[in-house]
Amino acid sequence: MSEGHYCAIHKEIFFKKGRMKNYAHTYEQPDGETGWCNESEEGGDPIPEEKKPQKKDEMTKKDWSDKDELTRGSIHKQVALKCASGMAEQGVIEPAKVLTYCEIFARWLNGDIKLKNPSAFDEAVGKHFIEEAHKPEVLEPDDIPY
Repeated sequence: MSEGHYCAIHKEIFFKKGRMKNYAHTYEQPDGETGWCNESEEGGDPIPEEKKPQKKDEMTKKDWSDKDELTRGSIHKQVALKCASGMAEQGVIEPAKVLTYCEIFARWLNGDIKLKNPSAFDEAVGKHFIEEAHKPEVLEPDDIPY
C-alpha cells in the first residue's frame, strides 16, 4: 500500500470515519453529478504537501496568560455592571451614572484602584466608588469605551 490516502483523480484526501470499512471521499462533477469515490485496495497516492493539514501553532505560556487576562477583564466588567446596576436599583447611585461606577468597579477588580481602607470592604464598596466617581479624572458614561 502506498503512503497516504489521496485521490489524484478528484484531487481530494480520502477519509475514514465511524463504521466505514474503507477510505473514501465525496465528489461533485462540473455537470452536477455527485457520489462517493472509494480508495483502491492498492491504496491512494501520496498526499501532496499543499493538501496536508497544516499544524496549528501551539499556544505559549504568554498566549495563555494574555487570553486569561482578557477573560478575567471580561468577567470583571460583567460583575462590575451587575454591582453598579444593583446599586442603582437600591438608590445608592443615580441610574445615569451606572456606567461610570461600572468602570470604577471594574478598575478596582483589575487592581488598578486601591481601597483606602481594605479592612472595611463593605463600606468601601459603596463609599469609595461614590468618592472616586466624583473625581474629575473619572470618565463620564459617554466616554467609557464599551
